[in-house]
Amino acid sequence: MKDKEKPNLPEYSNLTITADENALKDYVEKVQLDKKDREITINGTVKVQNIPEFAFECKVGNYPPIEWISKYLVKQEHKKTGIIWDPNIKVSEFIDIVKKLVAFSQMCLGIKERLDGFYG
Repeated sequence: MKDKEKPNLPEYSNLTITADENALKDYVEKVQLDKKDREITINGTVKVQNIPEFAFECKVGNYPPIEWISKYLVKQEHKKTGIIWDPNIKVSEFIDIVKKLVAFSQMCLGIKERLDGFYG
């Protein structure tokens, strides 16, 4: 099976990533989002810090995308049925998604400001 070519999407590059190479190869098991300190801890060892405030201001359906992935791109087991949700994402892939979502948030807020200028 051929890997699909990933589109070259913009990434936000001012995040601070604290991790060793082996931790980046692990699969995401647990994600903790700290809005106050604007950081994400992955598997208890990897930190993504300096997430800009605008990443939490941008909302899609009343929910910041960065918060959504922190809750739903994590392995979970439904308590009653035992069904396991496993997105099977490596830590390095999760960090790439975070970088892209922060860039997306920045672009969305820029568009919103321009639209507010027309209609505000």
